Formats: sequence, C-alpha cells, structure tokens
Amino acid sequence: MPEENYPNEGMIAEAKRGLEWRREYGRGGTAVGVARARDIARRANLSDDTIRRMNSYFARHEVDKKGQGFSPGEPGYPSAGRIAWALWGGDPGQRWAAAWVRRKDSNNNDTTMKILSIENKAAKLRLDEQVDSNSIKPLVQEIERVFGHEAAQNGLVTGDITACIDNAADTLDIEIHSPGGSVMDGYVLYNAIKDMRERGVNVTAHVQLAASMASVIAMAADRIVMREGGRMMIHDASAVTMGNAEEHLGKANLLESISDEIAGIYAGRTGMDKKAARALMKKETWMDGKEAVSLGFADESFDNQPKGMTGILSKLFPGNDEVAKLEAAIADADSLRNDLTAAQTRIDELAPLAEVNAKLQAELSELTAKITEADKLANENAETIAELKAEVEAVDEKAAIKAAELLAQQGHPAPVALVEEGTETKNILEQFEALKGGEATAFYRKHRKAILAAQAKL
Repeated sequence: MPEENYPNEGMIAEAKRGLEWRREYGRGGTAVGVARARDIARRANLSDDTIRRMNSYFARHEVDKKGQGFSPGEPGYPSAGRIAWALWGGDPGQRWAAAWVRRKDSNNNDTTMKILSIENKAAKLRLDEQVDSNSIKPLVQEIERVFGHEAAQNGLVTGDITACIDNAADTLDIEIHSPGGSVMDGYVLYNAIKDMRERGVNVTAHVQLAASMASVIAMAADRIVMREGGRMMIHDASAVTMGNAEEHLGKANLLESISDEIAGIYAGRTGMDKKAARALMKKETWMDGKEAVSLGFADESFDNQPKGMTGILSKLFPGNDEVAKLEAAIADADSLRNDLTAAQTRIDELAPLAEVNAKLQAELSELTAKITEADKLANENAETIAELKAEVEAVDEKAAIKAAELLAQQGHPAPVALVEEGTETKNILEQFEALKGGEATAFYRKHRKAILAAQAKL
C-alpha cells in the first residue's frame, strides 16, 4: 500500500482520546469503531476500502455534531456521538479521508471498464460495498453513461460497443453483495434502475447478500435471482438520534414514514399485503433462496436449478423432444415443490390460530354445559314455586273456610260496621262472607279490626 494510507498525527491523537473516553465513560462507538481506533492509534497502513468506509462514516454521522454534549462545555460532554467520532479519527480523520477519496476519484477519470463491463450488448455491474454516497455515486454515473438519455446522442464508445440506437446495451446484470446502508443513497440507485427499465433496459439482480437497503435496490430489477447460499434481509429503518424530546420524536416519525414506504415497495413486488410486509420488517426477517422465492422477494433461486446433466441437456441436444419433455417435467416438479413450501409456510403461520380456535371451542363447550345446567335448575325452581303457590292457596282457602265456620257458630249474620268503597257503602261482614280462599284471607288481614268490631256489636 502507498505511504499516503498512513494516519496523520491529528488522527492518532483523536483515536487515542476516543479509546480513553470509552474506557472511562463506558459509552460511544461500536466494536467496529474500537477496532478502527486501534488501527489508527498504532499508525497502521489502512486499506483503500477502510478509508472509503471512514469517509462514509463521517458523511453519515455529520449530524451527530449538532447533538448536546458533542462540544466542550456542553452538558454530557463527551457524548456517545463525540466519543464515536473520535474513534474514527475525529475531524482530522474526516478531512484526511475526504481528501484521499477526492484524489483517488480524480485520478480514475476512465472508470467505465473497472465498474461496468459490456459483452454482447449485456452490461454487468457490481454492488459489493456498503450503500453510501461513495459506493452508489460511481455506479449511477456509469449507468447514465451507458444507458442514459445522452449516451446514444454522444456516440459513447465503451470497449468495442458504441452506445448508439442500433447497438446500445439493452441488458444489465447487477451483482449484489451488500449489507445495506444509507436509505437516501440507496434510493438514488433504486430510481436509476427503475428509469433504465422505463427506457427498455432489462435488469436482472443476482443476490449473494442483499440486506437492509440493498434488498430495496434489488426490488427495482425486472428479475431477482438468489445465488447459491445467498441471503436477503429486510427490517425497519433505523438511525442514531441526539437532542431533545422534540428532535427524537421528529426522527421517530421520519423512520416510521420511511419504513412504511419501504413496506409498500416490498408489497408491490411480492403481492403480499402491506401490513404483512411491515410485520416481516419489524421482526427483522432473513431469507435464503427458497424462502425468498416462496414469499415473492425473488423470482428464482440457484438452489432450485436442475442439477447434474438435466440442467444442460437442452444445450447438448437442441431440438430433442424427449429432452424438452424431461426438462418440462423437472420444471413442473420444481414449481410443485415451491407451492408445497409456500403451503407449509402458510400452515405454520396458521398453526397458532388453530390452537386458539381449539381453546375457544373448549371454552364454548364448557359455557354451553353451564347454561344447560342453569336452565335445568330454573325449570326445577319454577316447578317448586308453582307447588308452593298451590300450597299457599290451599292454606288460604282452609283459613277462609275456618273463619266462615267461626262466624256461623257465633250466629251473628246481621249487618254491622260499614266500610266505604268508592262511593258505595257495604256491610263489611257481607263482603267478607262473599269472599273465598286467598281473597278472603287478604281481606281479613286488611280489615281485621273492622271485622272484629262488627262481630263484637252483634
């Protein structure tokens, strides 16, 4: 590596300060940041990739300088963001990495064949870094040079291909091996690919690793192919925030909006409901090739390709009907296998619902049994109440008969005291003697004194 990749004294001082702060306060930075600080502190000769990552880090975390505790004299100094900033070389490291990147980029004016290659009107592109401005900008520039609106007009020559209407490249294969990164930078490449498709360019994404924002970029392609052992990961957008409650709330609302937008992209690609896509994002979902195909995040998986001689039979025996039938049968089997995998996935998803349903059915059966028992008791009580009423009426009747007998024994049937009832006046003993059963009993209880007084006067 050239001499210029050695850290300067200002970077070394910042890295050592960051390590000391982290030991003292127990906060700030990640394991990657600590490793970077140790390399800088011992003045290690840094690789080109490391310097580009440093430049990306400073670009993403420039906003941390606005947080409380970043500058001396502020409450909470040194903040976690200030300590992390120091681990990467601080302001001296930021200036050094930015200058290095500018110098390298200016020395590589003709980067077309290094970034993008063309063969038989098919272009190939690689995204094998973290998604940030340094990795995305060169890719988009090359796409525009080869596939952009001005390419044909300018008669651009790339290798032995002249970018004119008749022989311009019409296919792009993009190899993706990226852990993701900046959402906004990723959208630049995502939209560039979408624009290419609108101009008639067919785009295929070949995925070895498409995590986070890299998976969103893959969604822009016409066709997505998972490499053998490839993985795709989707999750909610995230960010580091510093400041007061209002600033945290504002960033939370922004992240929610971004995540909802990305869920819409996944839903549009896979055909699943947007809420279902967001649920997969919230729990951070990793998918291998078969899972990505079954859920609709990919169109093809290398693991599903025919193995052995059957994969090349059509090439060895072109036009052979039997070979065509054999490969069609293999394709049908693969399709059925995918359908089976998808069905099993659905069964696994519904299994918890089946358990809940069984529990509810058991509770319903138990409740039905209780209602039946309650109805039985109610019927039994109704019969008992009816029997008691009959007994009361019989007792009342007997009491009335006994009272009548007593009156007859006294031999005083003549009229006595009168009781007004409305506008009519009737002899109380006549009224009483005219009643029977419960009515006689009730009348006696109500007019007991009057009845006794009337009897006493006889």
